[in-house]
Amino acid sequence: MGSLQLARAVDPNQEIQLTLEPRNAAGFPASDIYVVNGRAYAHISELINLMGSHGLPFYKSDTSGANQGPDGLIAHDDVVLIKTNWQWNERGGTNTDLLKELIQMVADHPDGFIGEIVVADNGQAQSGSFGNGGSLNWTSNNAENHSQSAQDVVDMFSVSYNISTWLWDAITLKNAG
Repeated sequence: MGSLQLARAVDPNQEIQLTLEPRNAAGFPASDIYVVNGRAYAHISELINLMGSHGLPFYKSDTSGANQGPDGLIAHDDVVLIKTNWQWNERGGTNTDLLKELIQMVADHPDGFIGEIVVADNGQAQSGSFGNGGSLNWTSNNAENHSQSAQDVVDMFSVSYNISTWLWDAITLKNAG
């Protein structure tokens, strides 16, 4: 039986390392978890390489190769929904640098990406105790460049790709019926 050991940094700018021990799932089917650590290695491309080296290619393609093959995850014409967290700004939100890397990796599909990418979140705008909801355009973000919002990242790619954002808050305010 594995465990997750929490690490605490004395210096708030120090990277915190997680030590994950192997743990087998009790149920079937079970998901595999892939982890890359270290500022120099913790990039989407490294995660995709790790997945590929364990038989899970990122790109679905008729051509087999590094990170691509018939059993890959994303086809060149798929609609890719990237669910993020924009309920809070700054450290409470998804890292926009990683979002940019993920979008770039999808766009770099070896067969040429002609699909659509939607970056979406449910910011929890509900009447009651959850506050004002989320924003895909916060002024302070979790990124090296704190002003880089999710909308900014999507706008960078919108000239060349079919990509958009969608904040689901408006949907949550509608009554079912």
